[in-house]
Amino acid sequence: MNEPKVSIIVPVYNTASFLKSCLSSIAGQSYKNIEIVIVNDGSTDGSLEVASDFAKQDSRVKIISQENYGVAAARNKGVINSSGDYFIHADSDDMLPVNAIAILCASAVINDADIVIGDYIIKKNGIQKRINLNFSGNKDTLLRGILTGDYHASLWNKLIKRKLYGIASIEPGIDFTEDKLFISRVLLRSENLTINYVAQPVYIYRRRENSYTTRFSKKSLQDQTKVVEIICGELCEKFDKDFLDHLKRKNEVSVILNFSRSPESKMLLKDILSDNDISITKRIACILVLMRITFPVTIAKLTKAWIASWRY
Repeated sequence: MNEPKVSIIVPVYNTASFLKSCLSSIAGQSYKNIEIVIVNDGSTDGSLEVASDFAKQDSRVKIISQENYGVAAARNKGVINSSGDYFIHADSDDMLPVNAIAILCASAVINDADIVIGDYIIKKNGIQKRINLNFSGNKDTLLRGILTGDYHASLWNKLIKRKLYGIASIEPGIDFTEDKLFISRVLLRSENLTINYVAQPVYIYRRRENSYTTRFSKKSLQDQTKVVEIICGELCEKFDKDFLDHLKRKNEVSVILNFSRSPESKMLLKDILSDNDISITKRIACILVLMRITFPVTIAKLTKAWIASWRY
């Protein structure tokens, strides 16, 4: 396989204003042996029309439409209807650098790699910031880093060999952190994986307000909690209880700060406060939220967002 075929799967839901630039960046790849599998997940804003117009110009484009079943179902539909030797996913409001697939495939072929991961760029308000992963290690290193958040769990900066999608599938119905669950299962269940890292950007993540991945909702936090519970259950023999309990407490902090002030959260506060791997700032914020003193937390979030906007 000197030039393996790469399937690029693009789930689409109401991103008409971004879709053309996304698809153009994919079709314009310097590596030509690709198929572009667009899964229209019940869009109502003209996204299907944008995709259809694009398909008329490029025979490598395949469009699949379904009702609005969610991004996980769309990803799975794309995988099932793809014929590539390797898969990579792209969100429909993002872009790929022109040499992204060529860089990933060259590494995959030279090293006979099962997974190739690369750096990426975050683009916000017209300003770009490169994220250097500096990854070195094996599948256990990558798994632990994904669980702790040291490495992004997304499937968009990872070229994955086809056979690995037979080991795990993307869990239907979980549409937030579904990528974390999938890649964790792949790493956990696979033996003798060859993982390679390329220190070049292979994806441009357009961070924008109100996108699904940046907007917390009750459903997204429920999905996030479910993923943590599933992962901790499946990893109980691989990691010690203290580490898995820490993952659960980190998730609970996210739930408290973004949605919940439930009695269950109050019961877990003692454990959160005793976890030294959770920052003091977040522990204080949890106390304030559970006391219904939310004004300082809101100000802190706005300040953090404002500072972040200047860093890009």
